[in-house]
Formats: sequence, C-alpha cells, structure tokens
Amino acid sequence: MNLKHFFIRVILCLCVVGTVSTQIAFTDNEDKIFDTVFKLIKDRGVKDSEKVPELLRSLVKNNEVWAAKWVLDRAKEVTPENQQIISLTNEYADKFTELEKERTALISKAKGEASYFNESRFGISFTLFLPPNFDTNKQLPLIIFNHGAGYDGPLAMIALQTEFGKNAILICPTNAVEHNDEVIKLTCWAVCAFNADPTAIFVGGHSLGGVPSYSIALQYPEIFAGVFTVFCPFNEQVRQHVQIEKRTEKINLPILMVLGELDKAFSYSKEEMDDIQAYFEELGYTNTKYEVTKQANHMEVYKALSLNVGPWMEKVSGKKIIGGILPKDPSKIPGYTEMTKKTGQSQQNGKPLMKLGILVKEVTDPASGLQIINMIQNGPAWQSGLRIGDIITSINGTNISSTEELRQILKTNEEEKLSCTYKRIDGTELKEMKTNVAPRTAR
Repeated sequence: MNLKHFFIRVILCLCVVGTVSTQIAFTDNEDKIFDTVFKLIKDRGVKDSEKVPELLRSLVKNNEVWAAKWVLDRAKEVTPENQQIISLTNEYADKFTELEKERTALISKAKGEASYFNESRFGISFTLFLPPNFDTNKQLPLIIFNHGAGYDGPLAMIALQTEFGKNAILICPTNAVEHNDEVIKLTCWAVCAFNADPTAIFVGGHSLGGVPSYSIALQYPEIFAGVFTVFCPFNEQVRQHVQIEKRTEKINLPILMVLGELDKAFSYSKEEMDDIQAYFEELGYTNTKYEVTKQANHMEVYKALSLNVGPWMEKVSGKKIIGGILPKDPSKIPGYTEMTKKTGQSQQNGKPLMKLGILVKEVTDPASGLQIINMIQNGPAWQSGLRIGDIITSINGTNISSTEELRQILKTNEEEKLSCTYKRIDGTELKEMKTNVAPRTAR
C-alpha cells in the first residue's frame, strides 16, 4: 500500500468517528476512497456506527492498526454498548494490547521532557514532547514544526517547548526538506497515537523548514487548522521548491508568514508581501497574512513564536495553546548526542551568544531582561553560576532588554570578564544576583 493510500485512510479516521454517509462502501479502490474522504472532511460526515466494522477491518488488513485503534476508541465513546463495537474490541484485543504498551512507553519518555526518536517506520527521525499533564482522554492541539538549516530537531523543540509546552503536543521532524510524505505519515500517526485534536493540527517551519511546511499544508489544506512560517516568505525563491496548483474553489486555509525586522537572510518590502498575498489569492487561498517581529534577526525564532505565532494559533483554533516550560540541555535528550555526531549539526546557534554559551528570550515578567532558556553545560555562563531560568538584566552596568543589545555589548566588549546582574526565581521570591562571566572567543 502506498503512502497516499495510508494518508487517505488515516485522515478518514481523524475526521469521522465511524462516520460515513450510507452511500459509501469502503473498498481498496484508492480513487474512490480519495474522492470520498475529502467530502467527509468537508461535511464532517454523518454518524453511522454500523459502518465502523467495515472501516476497521479495512484498516487492520492494511496494517494501519493505530488508525483502527483510534476509530474504535472514538466509536466506543459514542456508542459504548454497541455489540459490534464490543465484538471488534475483543477480536483485535491482542493487537491493541501491543499498541497500548507502545503508547505507554512513548508517553513515559516524552511526557514533560523532549525525547528523540529514530523511527525507521516513518522514514524520518523526530523529537517529541508531551505536556506534563498529558492525558490521552483530553484532546490537545498538535504542532508539527520543521527546523531550518541552522537548527536541528531538538534545538527547534526548545523554542516550541518554551512557548507551547504546557498545552500542545509538539513534534519536530529532522531534516523535513524533501520528506513531505514522511512528515504527513508522522502527523497521522501522532493524531492516532496521542488522540490529538483533529481540528487543531498546525504545521510550520523556520527558514528552510518553511518550504516543506508550505508544501504539506497546500497539498492537504482540509487537514490543517493553519500553516505558519517563520522568516520564510513565499517568494520566488521558495516557490521553486513548492508544488502548488490553482484551486477551482476558494480555500480558507489560514496562512501566516512571519518576517524578522532585522532578518538579512530573507529581506522583504511591503510591496513584495502584498504581491505574495495577491499570488495566494489568485491560486484560491483567501486567508493569508504576514506580520513583522520587531527587532528580530533570522535566528530569533523564539520572538516570532511568542509574539506572532502563538496568538495567531489561538485565534485560528479557539484553543488554549500559549504556555511554555523551560527545557533541559538538548545534549541530555536521549539519542541526541549520537545524532549530532552523525549529522555534524551544532548544539548552539548564533555566534555572539556562543561567547556565553546560552540561548535567551526577551521577557518582561517577572522581570525585564533576557531569560536563559538553554545553555551549554560547562560553558562560560554555566561556569559563572548562571542557570536556565535566570533573567539577565544588565551587563557591565548597562540594562539590557533585547538580544540585539546583548549582541552589541558582546561585539564591542574588550574586557576579559563581563559583570552580569541577573534575577533568579527562588520559590515565590525574585532574588537579584551578580557574577562575572568570561566570554570565549567567537568562532
């Protein structure tokens, strides 16, 4: 069975809980299923538990057991006393028991802590994070985020986790460019395995990761609640790598393009962005917009997620999504060190911040400054006593509230050590502390 067939069958499960119109018969005819699925997605189907057995057996026959389990669980919620449903539960008990063991193991690894998986069944590795209060009985939004060339999956996960780790299921595929089908397959599996909210599935990407994000969402616009790109406008350069066809009907897929005010990798003008919106409109996509993240360069994904993407996702879906959790050092993520050795990818990005060995985000609460959201153990900042969660408020007596201010200080600094004032949350108390940091030479 090819991937197209897989996707069609699984998406059918996501959007209809044993729901089909009485005119539909499930067969192995791919074209018939394909035509039917999108009608069901559009109409949200009609409740008909009598059709569940036929769908379930078809999925199991084609080894889509996760999808079958998802359908059965949803059907049991609607008609728990249905004898056919009870019979099917017993019939596939052994298969479903194995799936529950697999799900329990996945949850134990990724609940409250990012975990890296090298899964051959999807053809792509990925980093997974589940909220600390994750419960399969509570449907949560799902965010698929494709990293750019300067990041890798675990580093991209740090950005996501810091902004949305409390309220969403987060997945960062590794090197999604030219792996659109694999990402789609991974998305379907995640919805089935973790009972994600099928009405709140978002796909997005940073920089080069925006390319597969456009491709995937524009190929299956009925499936996604929205697509967002961070510092990757849909310009001529990007369009060359995205297959997109003119729609005969208007598509209301929310599309957000976030631009960085200080981004030198993707420059833009209002005229260019207006042209891009007109281009989307001509193709049938009527719900596009762009926003500019103030004082953000190409690597400051955190700003865009916090200021632009988070509020947009909540508005689009009507779901609670914003709310983050400070991550651990990515080198401690299981499997990550082995992956970085194999791919040669770095564990930090941005030369000025490499001098201190930290990644930061701008905050105003509980104090104004730069909060450390990740750091290299035994790096300069670590050795000085700074830790994740600390808020740097001044360097050498100069107050700082933006990463650009910190970069300028690091760029012009000629002293061997920097005097750093920071604030640390200690229980309910916010303590002001000082230390000296010896920056290392930028590479």
